[in-house]
Amino acid sequence: MISALVALAVLAAADVRAKNHQDGNILVALEQPKSAGARQEPAAVAGDGKIQHTPLQKTARGENVVINAKIQDPSHLFAPLVFARKAGTERYDAYTMRDGGRRGFQARLPSSILSEGTFEYFIESQHEEGVATRAGSPRQPFSCVAFDPPLQPVAYTLRTREPGAEVKVDGNDAGRTPTTVSLLPGPHTVTVTTADGRSAEQQLEVKGRRAELDLVLELPKDATAPGILTVRSDPTDANVLIDGVFSGRTPFRGELREGEHLVAVEMEGRLREERKVLARNGRDAQLLIGLAPVARGAALSVDSDPPGATVLIDGKPQGRTPFVSPVVAGRHQLLLQQEGRRDVSTDFEMPKDRDFSIRLALPPTAHGASRLTITSAPAGATLTLDGTEVGVTPWSGETKPGSHRVSVVASGFVKEDRAVQVLVNRDTELAFALGRAPGPARLHVETEPPGASVRIDSAEGRQAPFTAEVQPGEHQLEVSLAGHRTVAQQVTLDAGQG
Repeated sequence: MISALVALAVLAAADVRAKNHQDGNILVALEQPKSAGARQEPAAVAGDGKIQHTPLQKTARGENVVINAKIQDPSHLFAPLVFARKAGTERYDAYTMRDGGRRGFQARLPSSILSEGTFEYFIESQHEEGVATRAGSPRQPFSCVAFDPPLQPVAYTLRTREPGAEVKVDGNDAGRTPTTVSLLPGPHTVTVTTADGRSAEQQLEVKGRRAELDLVLELPKDATAPGILTVRSDPTDANVLIDGVFSGRTPFRGELREGEHLVAVEMEGRLREERKVLARNGRDAQLLIGLAPVARGAALSVDSDPPGATVLIDGKPQGRTPFVSPVVAGRHQLLLQQEGRRDVSTDFEMPKDRDFSIRLALPPTAHGASRLTITSAPAGATLTLDGTEVGVTPWSGETKPGSHRVSVVASGFVKEDRAVQVLVNRDTELAFALGRAPGPARLHVETEPPGASVRIDSAEGRQAPFTAEVQPGEHQLEVSLAGHRTVAQQVTLDAGQG
């Protein structure tokens, strides 16, 4: 039986508070009618009733957004809320305003609210008695735009244990240690060299809005000794890979053979960072790397047993497990590789609006047939391999290398066929998401209070609660009950939902 929860309310405030539920019942809430003199939707003014607020017109990009308001007679006040939405979206998110005493109430919105360059908001407070009061409104919100603040240089004082080392910043002379340089936000390379040829290189990412910083660069003791690589990250405990090989976790320190190397730093939930390092004897290299959080949106999470496997998506290397990164919606192929382990691959369908997780085990390398594993949603589907029924999903078995034909079918769902190429010493996984078979959907409707008359697409009314078969597509529900307001809701149903 289809189940969808639709919360209907008359006030716009209820609209913005409503959440999309997934528990499957359609519950229609009817509200008692108000008098003809009920308050109309307010205009977007900077102070409605008990709220005093100066609209925020612009704010710096990349920083938290602070919204302040003073509210009269807050003694019997429920926590006031700021309702905000990004430009181009319809749904408001609610943020609680904290009481700061004489400073009034304050809400802090995340910097991501400015990701589209503009956001809209209004403020609402609710007292124990009387209706909610607002500054702005859902239909006439305040609009705030983002601006890029001017870059401010940060002063770095560069020191060495032995003063007098020559300093170069991004290849330009900057004096001798100790010396103070002003660096604009962004990546920079600092090199210090002593008269006897010892040197150290520091790659750093300068962040704006910091006080003066003191940076001590450690020099090697011997000009002929192998170079030492030091890697620090924020946050710590990130994976360090040198030329694609897992070498340890941050904070990391180890010898680096002469030549050019690619150093990568990875952490689950953070964007991968890479740096090129030119190593030679008597020259140490230091990396200080800040790992930015993965941008929200649909993200793929890949784990392996054991961890540290190379992740290839559609044939392109993307990193190592544990791995998290945004992936465009649609069908993709995932391949995990690790020395001493059999390759494991799987096809997956990346959703548009939610994260997707995959965990695969990499068995030790062994000669002979590879293993084919097949799963489906829903589980329990009948599985046919090369024309022979072999069981139901989930299924796993040793399969000869070569081309094979896989068919999966379940009652009420469309049969799906797929070709798969099984390679020597490579385990393969196939995941099927079966589409529902065409047919009517089943709709269950309840009302609160019960007994209301429900009309679907203007058809003759039926008394709730009831269950009915309806055709796939959009439908208009109209609910009425004596002594209550009539409300309406549009519902979209897919074929075969039930």
